[in-house]
Amino acid sequence: MTVTTVTNSQPSWRSYMATGNPADIVPSPTVAAQFAGKVDAVDGQIGPTTALFHPSAGSVEAGDIVADYFFLRARGCALDGKTDDRVALQSVIDACASSDTNSIPRLHIMLPPYVDLLLSGPVSTASCWTHIRSHGLYGARILMASGGAGAIVHGTAASPAQYALQVENIWFQDANASGSGVPAINAYFTATNMSGWSALVMDNVVFRRFSQAVLGTNVPRDALLRNCFSYGPDGKVSDSAFKFVGSSDNTHGCYTFNGINCRSVNHLFLFDFYSDTQMEGGRFYNCTAYAGGGLCRIYVNATPASLPGVTTYQSPLWYFTDCDWQGQGPAFDLYRVSGCIIRGGFLIADALSSAPPSCVYTGPNGDTYQFRSYVRLKGCDGVYMDRVRMDANAYMESVWAMVYVCNDTTYFHSDLAHVQSSATSGYGFCYEAGGQNNRCRALDTQWAHWAGGNKIYDPDGTQIEQEAVYDPVNDIYYGNVDRGGLYEIDLYYDNLIADSNNQYSVTYPVMRQAKGQLFNGTPPFPSIVPHNGTGAACPSITVVNYTATGCVFALSGASSSYEGNFKISLRGR
Repeated sequence: MTVTTVTNSQPSWRSYMATGNPADIVPSPTVAAQFAGKVDAVDGQIGPTTALFHPSAGSVEAGDIVADYFFLRARGCALDGKTDDRVALQSVIDACASSDTNSIPRLHIMLPPYVDLLLSGPVSTASCWTHIRSHGLYGARILMASGGAGAIVHGTAASPAQYALQVENIWFQDANASGSGVPAINAYFTATNMSGWSALVMDNVVFRRFSQAVLGTNVPRDALLRNCFSYGPDGKVSDSAFKFVGSSDNTHGCYTFNGINCRSVNHLFLFDFYSDTQMEGGRFYNCTAYAGGGLCRIYVNATPASLPGVTTYQSPLWYFTDCDWQGQGPAFDLYRVSGCIIRGGFLIADALSSAPPSCVYTGPNGDTYQFRSYVRLKGCDGVYMDRVRMDANAYMESVWAMVYVCNDTTYFHSDLAHVQSSATSGYGFCYEAGGQNNRCRALDTQWAHWAGGNKIYDPDGTQIEQEAVYDPVNDIYYGNVDRGGLYEIDLYYDNLIADSNNQYSVTYPVMRQAKGQLFNGTPPFPSIVPHNGTGAACPSITVVNYTATGCVFALSGASSSYEGNFKISLRGR
């Protein structure tokens, strides 16, 4: 039998998948013809290149690097969940930063579903516009080895990120069941290149056992979190799930935060904002916080140089719609916030894990508060609650208030709240003494169940409250109050006795629990008419004197048989 030796007429075959050198890509005329000459072949298969598609193709831009499963395997990533892939993955990121021809290096890491990428420590992604994506809902897992320092570091204080970070359909998990006490993603930005672009985008991302999901510092514009869930280690309350910090060296400020259908379990807060610079524009929809502290804390302590003349900066534009909280409170802890709307949603407190005041949380600057509360407002302006439901169970302690408003807050308004509480003590709406008159209002509250305590606690008796025109003895309302604090009250007095000058003196009712007078502005002029008189008619009534707390009036021409029944109508603030 004769054996014929086959000689390869081409040079030695070098695979681009092994070398990473574009010169080693061998074109396939057959495949190229099928794709109009636009695709090269590697080892007889269509493979990635450094210039995959023109932007019009709708996938990635010319010059972007796409690191898919084969690319990553060729660069040394095992993707088996057992082998440490950190060094190999970092080499891919560094190669993109050094070899890309674009002005902005862009790297797309495409992980197939159901693979595990193990990291002994964090990879640094700040040198590239980095996009990490899998397919399906939480398709691939990035595992951090127990005791690691995180999964991703996207910039540091010494070297802030100038490019965006985007993560989609990824599951991050700490291998330590008790948690290693670190954030999964730590991002530190500069405003130099990012002031007009989305900086941090998370879509369909799960974090498990990390003390924090994301710690973002100086995120200049557009932190978008959609369908992001963080589950801290069981049996303890870890740090806030998504925390954003603005440092004083950031003269640009931080703007536009969005949370859509996000959830935290076992965290101090779902969202936590602390800033020494301008921080504005948060919008949150259908978000949930369970089994921890609260839903959102905003603490802004800034005097921005960009706002000359501003001595006390208040962070505007914070909206919460249909959010759900069950925890040890407060659900909302707001400091120096303005233009805030809390609309709809359900708030209910868990039992304290220890006796108070352990969960009467202090503010980031050490501020302490007298009351545990569902909503706590300090130094705020223009906070509006609309149709919020607040429930409580019988284990609530005496030191609590569903809504606590410090005396430096102006224009807090609650409309159509629904309250159901089987607690036997505490407060519904509690206003700290010493604030401005008529700065707060609670109207049209439905007290579906209230087992005891003050529905409205207003020690100065200076705020707009519907309960002020309610007679708890006779269980009747004797007036109304509008949204601007204008009281319209009808008082009925029967069998008044005149003095020797045929004059009558009347003292108006005070607010509930004798907390103060009804009218704090210009004393209202009383309109007085006879009421249900069965004796002789009363021909003339003259107002002799009137104040904010009462009036004196006289009769002329009244017979001794007049019974002294009067209706006094008052209209004032």
